[in-house]
Amino acid sequence: MIQKIHVIVTDDEPMIRRGMVRLIEECGEQWKVLDMFANGAEALQYIKNAGIRVDLLVTDVKMPIMDGLTLIREARQYQPIIPLVISGYDDFEYVRTALKEGAIDYLLKPINRSLFRMQMKELQYKIQRRKRQDELSALQQWLYEGDSLGIAGNWRGTFLEKSYRLLCVSLDEPPFKKRTYTPRDWELSMYAVENILEETVNDAMLGQTGRGWVWQGGKRMCWILLGDAEGVEQVAESVRLTVLRYMGLSVTVSVSSEFTDMHSLPGVRDDVLSLLYLRLVSGGNRVIEADRMLDISETALPVKLRQIVQRLRLEIGSESDGETKSLLDDYFRGIESLRTPESIRHAIEYLIIHIHGACLETGHEEAQTRILSNLGKMDQHTASFHQLHKQLNNLLLLLSDSMRDKRSKTDQTPVNRAKVWIKQHLGEPLTIQSIAEQIPMNPTYFCEIFKTHTGETVLNYVRRLRMEEAGRLLTETDGKLLSITAKVGYNDVKYFSRQFKRHFGVLPSSFKDIAKPSAD
Repeated sequence: MIQKIHVIVTDDEPMIRRGMVRLIEECGEQWKVLDMFANGAEALQYIKNAGIRVDLLVTDVKMPIMDGLTLIREARQYQPIIPLVISGYDDFEYVRTALKEGAIDYLLKPINRSLFRMQMKELQYKIQRRKRQDELSALQQWLYEGDSLGIAGNWRGTFLEKSYRLLCVSLDEPPFKKRTYTPRDWELSMYAVENILEETVNDAMLGQTGRGWVWQGGKRMCWILLGDAEGVEQVAESVRLTVLRYMGLSVTVSVSSEFTDMHSLPGVRDDVLSLLYLRLVSGGNRVIEADRMLDISETALPVKLRQIVQRLRLEIGSESDGETKSLLDDYFRGIESLRTPESIRHAIEYLIIHIHGACLETGHEEAQTRILSNLGKMDQHTASFHQLHKQLNNLLLLLSDSMRDKRSKTDQTPVNRAKVWIKQHLGEPLTIQSIAEQIPMNPTYFCEIFKTHTGETVLNYVRRLRMEEAGRLLTETDGKLLSITAKVGYNDVKYFSRQFKRHFGVLPSSFKDIAKPSAD
């Protein structure tokens, strides 16, 4: 697919303005002139309100109302525009100022057509490379922060595909000979993996109308975003096989369902990452597709069992282990009532995934290594429910001890102070900025340490707490849905209900009915 380079032309002489448009369009179909203007003020107004990214600004210097140099300076506050100055003035001060303001070149009138085409060919490469780098930078921020950084406003009109699929390529346990790799060795290896993924995606997108982006993110992990792509499953399998063939490394590739709104990218990311947890029970070196997985959180597990797991996760690390043990006993009694091997397997997977999530919150490296190692081997080395029950009980006790130990040492860490403050203000509008100000800490750095210490992003933590509190209010109070919605920080009941169903698998009304104690 030919990626258009969007251009606007500004010159106060109509004949020159129209001539510049013709010159640009003659340079190839990749160039698209969006509009032309008689002065800088008109052009600036367009740039400020355009619903599409402007890549190249071709402008004269001397114009009425607003000159070209002022236009360049003002325009770059709204869009990452590349300016090209074309002027009849060869005054050195003009040239110096234009270059200082970021102009990529300063051409003198009259324009030589052949030289102009050569210049535009060079510009095409520079603009496309810069645009690509900017897009990847925006995607990396967007992936972890959503629109909390105002990214969407700067990138409106850039991601215009009708649908997207997100892929996470995560290295499995490395082969024995590579376990002695230094951090530098892994850095170089991941750079090679990223290049392999780029080539694989580029080859797959040839002849298609869509686009693909590849970037590193997370420990030994790469991301692929495919827009309007065909054969996504084949791309994922090709990625897995190519990395194994050329790098001798096995990877697990998790693939999201189709989505259309880039604002949902952080939520899609969480769904894709959650698929990777299935390596714990099913092994790695495979492609895991969200569309082909039975949805454990909604259809494969009775609501009461999901409720037990939610309560169990809250109890882990509490002062007493009695309730933790009791909840685990209840869960296994529920598993024994299931009738099919598939439903039993899903129930065990669901429990293990949530224990894994709680484990990531400990930050206790020795305990974490031990717990994750045992979780990964359970399905292969457990012969009975009784043995599995006993193993999980021991792991939960170890996990609780680790969490209590860490809590006693780190109750005053920035992350814990943030957690306390968040719990006290769940009913208020919460943003990363407002939370980080309470520490105080730089918002970007705060997001990084919060994810490192808890295993989840700030926004996901807030959403999870709000849903858990909503569940408690529904089952323990007679509050109306509208009131409960407001108490947990939402002002739209429909949106709250969708988020609630995404978390618990049922709508609030059904959750309340199911959670009611039976008459007997």
